[in-house]
Amino acid sequence: MDQPDCPETDTKAARRLWLTPDWTRPETWLSALARYIAHAPTDGSVCLCLEIGAEDATLATDLVAIACETLAHAREFAEVLLVAEAVDHREVVRVHSAADVLAALGAHTPPPPGDAGQIVERARRGKALADELRTIADHHTMTLGGDPWLDRAPLVTVQIPTWKGHERLVARTIPSVLEGTYRNVELLVCSDGPDPAARAAVEQIAARDTRVRYLELPERPNHPSHPWSAWETASVHAANHALDGARGRFIAPLDHDDEFTATHIADLLARARQQRADLVHGQALCKQRSGPPQVVGRARLSPGQVCHGAVLYSDRLAHMRYDPACWLLEEPGDWNLWRRMEQLGAGIAHLDRVVLLQAAGDDDTARFDTARTAADLARDALGTDAAWYLDIEFEDADGGAEARA
Repeated sequence: MDQPDCPETDTKAARRLWLTPDWTRPETWLSALARYIAHAPTDGSVCLCLEIGAEDATLATDLVAIACETLAHAREFAEVLLVAEAVDHREVVRVHSAADVLAALGAHTPPPPGDAGQIVERARRGKALADELRTIADHHTMTLGGDPWLDRAPLVTVQIPTWKGHERLVARTIPSVLEGTYRNVELLVCSDGPDPAARAAVEQIAARDTRVRYLELPERPNHPSHPWSAWETASVHAANHALDGARGRFIAPLDHDDEFTATHIADLLARARQQRADLVHGQALCKQRSGPPQVVGRARLSPGQVCHGAVLYSDRLAHMRYDPACWLLEEPGDWNLWRRMEQLGAGIAHLDRVVLLQAAGDDDTARFDTARTAADLARDALGTDAAWYLDIEFEDADGGAEARA
């Protein structure tokens, strides 16, 4: 922890902790605030300074008010300040994480509960608060968006996450985009880890068509271990990395073994303009391992009735990311994202037309026969990026810290 200039504030606290959050991402500040509220002395000797800019002052104020009220449960807690500027003054310690806050306070990291059910309950409780704050931040960002429907030929980003399956990707999936009737596209293929074969195959296409770019994660993410949880989060990290590089006014997701129809983008764009919709979902023709193909996709946005590659959404929602911890809610990553978009109040439209050809699903169903137990969920809560939710401590109504119980 380094020593920055100290904020000019009205506090009398001799020692101050300084945190610079990304207010659109609760993971950059919520667990640190929670540890501070749970462990900082209330004698006025210390305060936590949260840095804000002029553009996010209102958002930050709303978020911190909700977080403090929820975490403290009306109990007294040490001073928390929102500060815009820093000047040379009394002692300040820069903190970046919950662990930094505990170290600055001279406190030890509390152990997680020993019971699997309690671990899952605490992780879900922390996630519920983080999701509430993220929804507020996402809505704020959405309202700052422009008018993407005015552009008559907007750039559309097609993002394709992939892992160990480049044969159909290069033979069918990528050509279905590049040979479509809508030409103003960028196509981002992102591997879920180093994959030399996929890199070589996609870069051969990129050498002939500059609309194509290949990306990959430097190493495989730490996916949850249970088969259902792993399936729900398959490729979400790669998809998010592709979205980080997206430049389009609209985003069109596509799985690496599916195909767009020739007019996929043109059709969905036309419906988006017609209804000034932020998200449009069409129908998919889904091949079956046995029996005829089925058409999937209803007007009402609902689980199991919207396929990942049958969606197009505007850049008013492009800041949103797939949730790597959606398995805690037992939701697939794509449905979780569409549900959150609708929750923001985004305009939703449906196109009653097949826009996607979906490959037959995996027939290895035996690995999904085992139901998820509390022990399964607890193991993944401790062993994945979702572990940060366990750092979020709540005060009980009787004043005791729930996480220390």
